[in-house]
Amino acid sequence: MKTRLDHIFVDPEFNCRGEFTQQSIQELAKLLEAQGLINPVSIMPNPKPCAPPFMLIAGFRRTAAARYLGWEFIEAILMEDMTDREARKVNLQENLGRRDLLPSQEMRGIIASFGDNPNVEEVAKELGKSKKWVQDRLRIREMDPRIVKSVDDGLLGALDLQYLSTALPGERWNMARMLMEKKAEGISSKSVARELRLRKKPRGLREIREAKELLMDYGRTPSWTEVMDWCAGEVPSEKFFDLPLDKLKEYGILE
Repeated sequence: MKTRLDHIFVDPEFNCRGEFTQQSIQELAKLLEAQGLINPVSIMPNPKPCAPPFMLIAGFRRTAAARYLGWEFIEAILMEDMTDREARKVNLQENLGRRDLLPSQEMRGIIASFGDNPNVEEVAKELGKSKKWVQDRLRIREMDPRIVKSVDDGLLGALDLQYLSTALPGERWNMARMLMEKKAEGISSKSVARELRLRKKPRGLREIREAKELLMDYGRTPSWTEVMDWCAGEVPSEKFFDLPLDKLKEYGILE
């Protein structure tokens, strides 16, 4: 259907992508002027009284570009009987399809669409993503804003976030800075995390059983606090066993 642009209410905070730069709007306007609108925008009846009859769900940059060109009408798909959360899911799914969302934008879109404590399996299924992809995005919301910006800038990745999530909140930024500095020197995140005594997660039952046998074999008797720290992933295996990594791997102790 075609609808008047002044009949569409645009709430920039609704869009998980946030606001656009004027340059990006002008660039799209040139394409619209040359090719016309290929993909209609998505709208729903506006739930707010005394406002334009429709509310924009998806197509925020296209709508802004059409207004920049002075269009009066735009092609739109009307989606009726939608809840706010369902509409936000549509917005997130369309933006994910364009593949240029920042990780923090994806995280905010997930929270807006599925709630503060979403079911990871449900989110993964509905968005067509892996559980790990969802968990990596949700992990961002726990982080210092400086770390979030570093992730958005591509300086820190999902593996770095997994390591940082095991550190105390007050220590994360300093550790993140060290990770970025070492990575710039060509040192892997895993090596830095080992140096900082960071791990992705506590050690598994198989590792713990192998460790018990190894300790008995060569008679090492660590204190109970050392054992708990190693099991929690807070102490690297080289230090706990006082053995090099290649020897540990022979015994089935993985780092």
